[in-house]
Amino acid sequence: MDVDSTVCEVHGYAKQGAAYGYTHQLGLPPLLATRADTGEVLHARMRKGTASTGRGAQRFVRETIGRVRRAGATGTIVFRTDSGFWSAKVIEACTNHDAQFSITVRRTSKIVAAIDAIDDEPGPTSPTPRAAEPRSRVSDAPDRPGAAVSASRARARRG
Repeated sequence: MDVDSTVCEVHGYAKQGAAYGYTHQLGLPPLLATRADTGEVLHARMRKGTASTGRGAQRFVRETIGRVRRAGATGTIVFRTDSGFWSAKVIEACTNHDAQFSITVRRTSKIVAAIDAIDDEPGPTSPTPRAAEPRSRVSDAPDRPGAAVSASRARARRG
């Protein structure tokens, strides 16, 4: 399942909640959860125009899991998100509901140092298909700065 925000451009002066964001277009930035294989929208939440990418992400993840379970999903749920959703609250929401996740993170100096510390030997598998790439490695690195090693794993793709 892919989770992301987008900007839906609106026109007119009386659009409640609309604002100019980073795209410099008047719009609303909803959160969307889609099936990775079909693109089918599983859940959407409208937000006011000034909302940042990760605003409301923890609740959105919890709601999405509940929706797909009530709809009959019984298998493993895997969330893929970009760096706008990288937070301890989103990770907690996924782990509390037994969902796996793949969250892209910003390349800060601490992240680069953690990636450089990963052994070059192939590691365990990842729940996402891209983990099979030859330059991809999975590590037992902490899932957030200052945290102890947990059940989650970090995957780094070099190059």
